[in-house]
Amino acid sequence: MKLLALFFVFTTYSTQVLSCESLSLNELNGLYHKSKSYLKWKTTFKETSSLNTKGSILLVHGLNNNNHVFKELEELFLSNGLNVLNLALYGHRGDSAEMKEVSVDIWRDQLKKHICFLKSQSDTPVYALGYSLGSLLITDYTLNNPKDLSKVILIALPLVLSKKSKLVKSLFFLGNSFTIPSLNLRDYRAEGSTTMAAYKALFALNKNIRKNLETQTSLSSAKALVFLHDKDETLNATKVRDLLRSKHFTKKWTVFTFKEDQEDEQNNSHGTNHLMIDSYSLGNVWWSELTQKVTSFIDL
Repeated sequence: MKLLALFFVFTTYSTQVLSCESLSLNELNGLYHKSKSYLKWKTTFKETSSLNTKGSILLVHGLNNNNHVFKELEELFLSNGLNVLNLALYGHRGDSAEMKEVSVDIWRDQLKKHICFLKSQSDTPVYALGYSLGSLLITDYTLNNPKDLSKVILIALPLVLSKKSKLVKSLFFLGNSFTIPSLNLRDYRAEGSTTMAAYKALFALNKNIRKNLETQTSLSSAKALVFLHDKDETLNATKVRDLLRSKHFTKKWTVFTFKEDQEDEQNNSHGTNHLMIDSYSLGNVWWSELTQKVTSFIDL
């Protein structure tokens, strides 16, 4: 019986992982694109000008963000010897029809194929950094494929959502195409509003990861650096930390929390603590701290 259960778990995980295909950047951008409409946001690949290439990093944005939010992080990694693949998730590429059809399976497939792309470029280490939804996708991937990525950085990891965030579930009965206005800053948005399909996919991903965590006494993964904000409106930072500690992740996962009483005067001028991906959203002091910890973590 135990062997049967073990086989079931293994086969369930393996269905999430596709064999590596050698796709071009154009092919990556064309994944699942059904219409002939122009894609405003596309996956980009930039190579470092450094003579000493130290590896490559995949950047994965949050829900209803465009991938240009990583401009400062791109510059940081490129200047420190990393090639950068900045993923534009399905539903976040400027084609509003896509967001009505998003699913966890599509996002997982995109992530896998983008990692395969980086692995095909060179034999150097492959890292990943995700923000919010992106951090969930990377967590999901590395728990099931612990040896594929050298190290991962997870910003605003929403393993445990706040009560306020869960309220959106009450609107699911309105259908996948129903939208609510985005609270993201205008320059950070992919679309002006977010579909129920996108929220459903995020909640399903969260539920799947939580289920895996709760049924296993300990799970292996890549080494991780996690950044949280103590007063994040979208997630419960205390419960995220407690969940990670309960699974003994602290041996491989370092969790750093920005605390409100340490906040410098430039922080949170935009009104949300969940947004923490550049110098504007974090403020210069905290941004300097984050970038120093990231470069030290990756040994840049």
